[in-house]
Amino acid sequence: MSLLALTLLNHLIQPIQIDYESRKGLVMSSGGVKLIQGSFFQFYAPGWTKGYYSSNWNDQEITRSTTGEITVKFASRQDEASGKIVITPVPGGADFRYEFNWQGAQPALVENTLGIVRATPFLAGKAVAGSDELPVGTPRSGDEKERQFFATMPSKFALASPFGKLSWTGSEPIMSIDGRGFASDWAQTGPAFWVGHQGIQVEKGKPAVVTAALRFTSSERVVSKEIAIAAKAIPTQKAAEPYTPNTVAKLKLEGKPKLNWRGVHLFVGPNSEGVHQRFAERVLPKLKINYVVLQCERTQWDALNGVKSSINTSKPALKRIFENYRKNGIEPIPLIQSFGHMEWLFAGGKNLELAQNPKVPYAINPENPAAVAKVFAIWDEAIDLLKPKWIHFGLDEVDMRGFPDDPKLTTRLWQVLLPKLSDYAVRNKKEMMLWGDKCLAPGQAPDAALGDNPIEAAARRSVVPKNAWITDWHYKDDARPSSYNNVKLWKQWGYKQIGSVWNRPKNVAGYTQAMIENGGEGMLQTIWAGYALSEESLLQNFGQYASSVLLADYAFSGRTEVPVNVGYSPEGVLQELYFGCATPASIPGSLLDLGTEKIPPTKIDRIRFAGRSPFVMGNIFARKNAVSHLSIDVNKSAAEAVFAFCLENQMDVGATIADIVIATNKGTVTRRLKYGIDVRSRDDLASTFRTPRTREWSLVSIVLPSTGKVEKISIKQLAPEAGLNIGGITLLNSARSW
Repeated sequence: MSLLALTLLNHLIQPIQIDYESRKGLVMSSGGVKLIQGSFFQFYAPGWTKGYYSSNWNDQEITRSTTGEITVKFASRQDEASGKIVITPVPGGADFRYEFNWQGAQPALVENTLGIVRATPFLAGKAVAGSDELPVGTPRSGDEKERQFFATMPSKFALASPFGKLSWTGSEPIMSIDGRGFASDWAQTGPAFWVGHQGIQVEKGKPAVVTAALRFTSSERVVSKEIAIAAKAIPTQKAAEPYTPNTVAKLKLEGKPKLNWRGVHLFVGPNSEGVHQRFAERVLPKLKINYVVLQCERTQWDALNGVKSSINTSKPALKRIFENYRKNGIEPIPLIQSFGHMEWLFAGGKNLELAQNPKVPYAINPENPAAVAKVFAIWDEAIDLLKPKWIHFGLDEVDMRGFPDDPKLTTRLWQVLLPKLSDYAVRNKKEMMLWGDKCLAPGQAPDAALGDNPIEAAARRSVVPKNAWITDWHYKDDARPSSYNNVKLWKQWGYKQIGSVWNRPKNVAGYTQAMIENGGEGMLQTIWAGYALSEESLLQNFGQYASSVLLADYAFSGRTEVPVNVGYSPEGVLQELYFGCATPASIPGSLLDLGTEKIPPTKIDRIRFAGRSPFVMGNIFARKNAVSHLSIDVNKSAAEAVFAFCLENQMDVGATIADIVIATNKGTVTRRLKYGIDVRSRDDLASTFRTPRTREWSLVSIVLPSTGKVEKISIKQLAPEAGLNIGGITLLNSARSW
C-alpha cells in the first residue's frame, strides 16, 4: 500500500450537543458520537399494577430560550399527571430540574429515566457507583434486578472508558441497568444502558422535585484523515456467478390456506405510490396476501374545505393505488377514522366546531349532526372514487385525548354514532369494519381491552351490528394461543373477527394460531410507522414491514413453531422481494487488490473478491490512528461495482455511515451508506434492508451510468466510531439485471 497523504487531527475536549424531543426525550452527543439516545418518565400505581401516564406515548410542549435553556411541559388527561423539566446547559453537560405533579385519587409513583445510554462507547470501560467499579464489557442477563450493575444505588453514577467519562449526580438514588439483549422497549434500538430513578413518591397537590447533573469529559483522540492507494485489478471470467433466488421458498405457502383472509395495513402519502406499486406487484402476491387495509383519511378530500397537510395524498394518486392492488388480485379496503384519531380534520385550527373538545381537537362530537355529516361527506367521496367492497371506520382509542375520565360519556357517544355508521354501510351496500378495543373490558384480552369495565364494554357492543367485521388488535409479544381469550369471546358474541398483530414475532405466531384453532376469519398485520408511507419510512422501519412476511407464513400454513425457528429472516425475504435479486449468468470482471494481508480467495453471495483481509477504517473507540477517507486509483472499465462491507460498532438504524463516490470518464455516482439499511456491525446479524447480506457482510452494488473507465473510488467515513470494514471491491464488465 502506498501512502500519499496523512493528516492528523487532535481532538481534545469535544463540544457537547444536548436536546430534548417530544416522546423521545433527551438526546446527547459529543464530537459527532451519540451518547444518550432518549429518556422517558412514567406515573404508575404501586406494584406496577397500572400505568397512569408515559412520556413515550404522549406529546410534550418544548420551548427553548435564547440562552439555550430547554423547558419541557407535560400534562395527562384531566391533568392528573403534569409537570415540567428544566434543562440548563453548563460547560461539559447540563443541570436538570424535574417537577412531577399528581392530582389523582389513587396513590402513584414515578419512574424517571435520566438517559438511555448507547453502550458502544463504553464497552471497553467500567461502571462506577460511589467507590464501586464494575467492567461492562460482558453483558449481564436475567430479569431487571439481575441486570442492575449495582445492588446499592448511591446518588452518583458514571460510565468511564478510553473514549470518555459520562457521569450523573442526583437528589435521588440512581439505578443502572444493562439493556443488552433485554426485552424492554427501550432496549430494542441497540446495545444500551438504562440510568435513572425508580419509585419517586408523588402526593396529590404536593409536587415532587428531583434534580440531577450530567457531565461528559472526553479523552484525547487522534484520527488520521485521508490516505490514497493504487489498487491492482485482477481480471477473472467469474466475477459474478449465476444463482436462483430461494429465500421465499422457505415460507410454507403451498396448498390450502388455514385462514382465508390475510391482510396488511398500510398508510398512503404523497410519496407512497411507487412503494405501493412494488408491494402490489412484487411483494404481497408472492406472500399470498389477499387484502390490504389502506389508511387514507389524510387525502386531499374536497370535503376538507381547505384543510391541508404536507402528507396528504392526492385523490388521483389514491385511486391509482387502489386500482393497482385490485389489478394484482389484492382487495384494497379504505380506512378513514370516523370518531377519534381525527387530528387531520382539525389541522390548522379548522373545523373546531365539530370537535368533542375544541381545546384538544382529537375526536368529533357524534351528538353534533354537522360533525357526522362531515364524516359521511368524506366517505361519500371515498366510495365514489375507490369503489370499495369493505369500509373501515377505525374507532380505536376514541377517547384517548380531550375526554374526561368518564366511561359513561364515551358509551353514550358511541351509542349515538355506531347506529349511524352501520346504517351508512348498509345504505351504501358495503361491509363494515372497525377496531375492537373499545368493546373489550380489562381481562377479556391480553392487552388493548379499552372498554373500561364489563358493563360499558357490553353496552358498546350492543350497538355494533352482528355483520360487522371486528379487526381486533392485540400486540402482546406472547406465543401462547391460550393468551388470546378475546378470539373465543368475539366468536361467542357472534361477530366475524380479523386478528390484528404488530411487529412482535411471538404476537404474530400466538395470535394467528389462536385464530386458526377457534375458527376465526383471518389475520391483519398492522404497521405503525408514521402517518405517511414513503421509501424512506419503509427503510427506517423495515422490521415492521417485514412482519408481514411472518404473518403471511403463519396465517397460510398454520405453522406452530416459535418464530426464531422458521429458518429464514423476514427482513431478508422482504429485501429480496421489494428490491429484487440479481440473476446473472457468469459475468467477467476485475477483483481489486487493496494491498492488505493475503488470505484465501473470497466469495460472498455469488460475488468473487480478491483474497485479502478487510481494509479497516476509523473506529475512535478502539484505536488512535485510523483512516476516515480512503481514495483508490483504479483506471479499469466497468458497468457495475460491488462492495462487501461491515462495521465494527453497532449504531442506530438509519444513521449515516459513509459516502461512496465513483468517478468514471462517463460521470460520477455517489451512494450514501446508512446503518441497518446498507450495512451493519459484525455482532448485529440482522438483515440489511437495501442490500443482500451473507453472515456479517453486506453487498452494496452501484450500477454506473454506462460502461466506462472507473478512474477513482472514494470512500469517506462520516461516522467516526463506525469502523467500516471493506471486505472487497469487485468491478463487473456488464451490469446485472434486477
